[in-house]
Amino acid sequence: GEGMAAQGKDMVGGGIPLSDLSEELQAELEALESFLLEDEKPKVDRRGDGSLSLSVLVRMQGMPQPTVLRVGEAEVSVEHLPPVHLSVSLDDEYPAGRAPRFEVACDWLSRGRLSEVCRGLDGESEAVGEG
Repeated sequence: GEGMAAQGKDMVGGGIPLSDLSEELQAELEALESFLLEDEKPKVDRRGDGSLSLSVLVRMQGMPQPTVLRVGEAEVSVEHLPPVHLSVSLDDEYPAGRAPRFEVACDWLSRGRLSEVCRGLDGESEAVGEG
């Protein structure tokens, strides 16, 4: 995203100072960043109602071997997939408030598969909230 490369360690992608976030949310952002590539930093924005919006583009690592797709008579070798866009909405009382709302978008998964991914994220969120 624009301006993200120049920001310091004390700011989150949307320009929110880390000190404005709860310790729990800071820890969760650190956990998220631990499995993202160095340039895949989450962007965090505060909405007018006090809730937080977190979004990140997640690039898929190279496939173990190229996949050949046939389109009519043509064959295309696919070695990389476009990124997945993950958005998470958190209410202003997170983690004590309502569960996060997830949205996932990508060009190479069907709506049905994207719905399955969101249901899986919802299930994980509920399991963590109950634990």
